[in-house]
Amino acid sequence: MATYADLELVKYRCTCDKKFSVCRLYLCKHCLKLRCKDCAQCEVDTPYCPHCLENMPSAEAKLKKNRCSSCFDCPVCGHTLVTRSTSHTIPNPDDPTKTIAKKMYYMACGFCRWTTRDVGLPDQNVATGSWPTLQNPHEQRDKFGGSVAGLRRKGMSTFSSMSSTESKVPGDLEPSATVDSFEPLSNEYFTEPAALVKTTKLAHRHSVPEFQPTEISKLHPIHKHLLMRKSMRCRECEHNLSKADFNPSSIKFKIQLTAQHHVPEIRIMNPSTFTMNK
Repeated sequence: MATYADLELVKYRCTCDKKFSVCRLYLCKHCLKLRCKDCAQCEVDTPYCPHCLENMPSAEAKLKKNRCSSCFDCPVCGHTLVTRSTSHTIPNPDDPTKTIAKKMYYMACGFCRWTTRDVGLPDQNVATGSWPTLQNPHEQRDKFGGSVAGLRRKGMSTFSSMSSTESKVPGDLEPSATVDSFEPLSNEYFTEPAALVKTTKLAHRHSVPEFQPTEISKLHPIHKHLLMRKSMRCRECEHNLSKADFNPSSIKFKIQLTAQHHVPEIRIMNPSTFTMNK
C-alpha cells in the first residue's frame, strides 16, 4: 500500500525535458503536450481576503496596499481578530437622571487573549469599518529632496534638476563636538529586573516596518494581507490549463487539465505469487 501511494517512483518527462510526477503535470488539450509549472505561465486572477472571502479589484488592492479594510490580525500572535460585543451604560439624552444600555464592540484574539483594550483603543459603535489606524508620520515626507510636483511648478525638468544638484560642491562640514560628561543612570536600571516580556520581538517589528514598536503596549491591530487567485496558461497556444472558480469560498475549478486525469498512469509494484490453498 505504501508503494501504491508513493507517486514519486515514476516520473514523466515534460516538454521542457524536466521530470515530474504525473500529479504535478498539466496536459494541454489544444497542443496535446505536457506542461509543468516551469513551462506554463502563471497569471493572477484577482486578489481576495482569506477571512471574509471578498474579491477586490487590482486597482483597489493597490490603493489599500494589498490589505483588507475590515479584517485584522493579532499583532502579538498573528491570528485573526474577532469582534465581540459588550454593553455600556450611558445617560439618557431625554432624561439625564436615567441610564440606557448601548451596544459597543471591541476586537479580541481567541488564541493569546489579546484585546484592543490592552493598548487603550476605545470601543466602537459599529462592528466594522470604524477602527482607528495609525498614520505613518513619514508618509508625506519628500524622500528624494525635490518632488516631481514641486519641480513642475518651477518649470524645471527632472534631468535638469539632477544636473544642477550634481554641479553643486558641498561646503566644509563642521567637526562633531566631543562629549566628555554624561548624565548618570538612575538606580532602577541596576536594582529592578529587566521586563523583557513587555518588549516586542523582531517578528513584531518586521510586521509593521513603518512604525516598528519596541513595547507590547504600542502594538495595534494589523490589517490582514490579501491572497491571490492564480491560473495556469499554456505558453505555446495561450489556452488555460487551470482556472479556479471566481467565488473564493468554492473549491471547484472551472478548468483543471491535470495530467493525472488524462495520461495513463504507470506504477512499479512487486509481482504477486499465487499458491493453492493459501
